[in-house]
Amino acid sequence: MLTTVNEKEGRRLQRIALPLPARVDVKLDSSVSWNEVTRLNDVSAFGAGFTLKRPVKRGRLVMLTVPMPRQLRCYDFGEPQYRIWALVRRCFQVVGPNGDRLYSIGAAF
Repeated sequence: MLTTVNEKEGRRLQRIALPLPARVDVKLDSSVSWNEVTRLNDVSAFGAGFTLKRPVKRGRLVMLTVPMPRQLRCYDFGEPQYRIWALVRRCFQVVGPNGDRLYSIGAAF
């Protein structure tokens, strides 16, 4: 199911367009945290792309909770929800379908 990709894209594994629901938990410090429910745009065993209503700094760790297919997991194969730490690798502003401001996030597991 997963195939290698050419060097132009820069990924070891191809991302799969899979609009799974995801909860993103962001903790800024000991007293400030927030979460948002979104849908993944694409996913692989090593990362995912999604949009959020708030920006997240590059390098920030976030917790993703996703009903990930078994073949894309590295652990917790029997759990209904896959909880995994992700490192934000990119964040840039985009225009949503309704003209609203969103942030496109690329995160590595």
